[in-house]
Amino acid sequence: MSARVFKSISPSDISITPFKSYKEWSITDKTSGSFGLHVQEGVFNSGSLNLGDGSFDLTPFPTNSVKLITDVQISSSFKSIIHDSIKHLYYNSPDDPFRRFGGTNIFTESREIHDRIIVLSIPQKMFGEEIKKNSITLIDSGSGDKIIITDDGNGNLIDTAIPSGSIPSNFIDVKTLVGYWGFNDGYTKKTRRSTGFTTRDESRFRKHGVTQNVNFNPGIYGTDATFLVTGSIRIPHYDEINFKRNENFGISMELTIPPSQSLTETGSNDILIKWGRGTETKTIKNVTQILDTDVFGGYPYAVRVYNQSYPVAGDRGKIEVSRWDGNNKTIVTSSAALNDSQPHHIVFNKTGSILQLFVDDAQQGSDVTDNSVRGDTHNNSDLWVGKRGDNKYGFSGSVDEVRMYNNGFTTTEVTNASSSKANNNFVGNIIYEHGLLIITNPLQKYDTVALGSGNTGFNLTFKSTTTIHEHEYVCRILESQLNNTMNPTIRINNDIKADLIQDFATGSAFNPYVTTIGLYNDSGELLAIGKPASAVRKIDSADMTFIIRIDL
Repeated sequence: MSARVFKSISPSDISITPFKSYKEWSITDKTSGSFGLHVQEGVFNSGSLNLGDGSFDLTPFPTNSVKLITDVQISSSFKSIIHDSIKHLYYNSPDDPFRRFGGTNIFTESREIHDRIIVLSIPQKMFGEEIKKNSITLIDSGSGDKIIITDDGNGNLIDTAIPSGSIPSNFIDVKTLVGYWGFNDGYTKKTRRSTGFTTRDESRFRKHGVTQNVNFNPGIYGTDATFLVTGSIRIPHYDEINFKRNENFGISMELTIPPSQSLTETGSNDILIKWGRGTETKTIKNVTQILDTDVFGGYPYAVRVYNQSYPVAGDRGKIEVSRWDGNNKTIVTSSAALNDSQPHHIVFNKTGSILQLFVDDAQQGSDVTDNSVRGDTHNNSDLWVGKRGDNKYGFSGSVDEVRMYNNGFTTTEVTNASSSKANNNFVGNIIYEHGLLIITNPLQKYDTVALGSGNTGFNLTFKSTTTIHEHEYVCRILESQLNNTMNPTIRINNDIKADLIQDFATGSAFNPYVTTIGLYNDSGELLAIGKPASAVRKIDSADMTFIIRIDL
């Protein structure tokens, strides 16, 4: 047996240091079951499913007296529950990270949910504390073409086939984006008709609009804003969209115009205009109030449609884009009528003194020189969508994906604004700490991601995270300590009871060796054993220090 000598360790010689460790995992559609990975679809339902209220009236029962629930109904209800649960936990308050789970930087993480989602749920026993950022790769072949999705470290899932970078080749420079209202908020509300509901500005300025009698219906990308005579969206005034006479801009939107307009007291209906009404701050009897105020004069931009009462019959159904300084107006009109109930991509462009109108990527007529507008076009009015700020000339139809830039578009950018509806490569979100991948992009390309098998299956790789604590114990031995040994090998015949020791241990140069260090608790229970690669000779001319590290 070896000699055991107990020596206490000072608390100051004990330290615990945490560090992250990562393990890479690879899961396919064939192995997902054995790993416990679940893939589920979620589908929006405007019925009465509300978390916490016990109401699940999502799918009507059969009308027969037995009222059996079919498999289709169960599947539909289950998908609705998934969609509503994911929305409730992660998407209901996209600009308030303290009211939802996930990332906290609202400017780097996009949070939009649409009518259909696909959720990949990784069990916690695999991802540990969280999925490591920038470690996700999901490869899917379900749509025929291989789709490679990764995470950007900010909580976004991105399609690698769409270039990324500060100015992707098929995107318009996001630094020039000063307003983006996609009207994709419809899937965060149960009711399609909305009043007093906030519709989000996805630009860095976060100037959200407020709805008045607006329907949210499936649009060109997500939901659109559908106006029925009295509807409007009011967006607060701010300088970045208040283009002055000499400033360039580009405005992109999707319009769906029905054959006729409901209001025809004049020959046109206002679709988008910064004119008519704003707010001002007044102090009345020491009380500061924000009041509505009429705003007239010039306007930096307007988009209108000529209705069925327009005096020139051949122009009915065409759209007009214009600028006005209060006295003079410059107008560009579309070459053909657009009131065919079909979506059309519109770009109103100003570069220098040139105004241009594009419809579905095609320029309408020639460049128009903006020479007549010589006064101010900027004003203090709010931005109005669906009607003028003075509550006149309401529009019937749908507006979607309104984006404003403080720079004119090139011809290529006009096409890119049409082909890349959201002007980004976001596919969905990754909730790192919950092990969830959520595919939210409404484009058909992503409809079958992670739902196929075999040749149309998927492969998911990621790294799990576990915090390991390194326990360090500093064992100090003074030069006067542990210079003797009770090891029986120094005694004659290796007999612990022998009185005589062997010759090699009788000289003054003999010192014992340290072969094992054990760590014990206060009750004398052995917790850990440390062994050096070879025995260490104990010297009596200097203090010695042994450091033991244990990862737990």
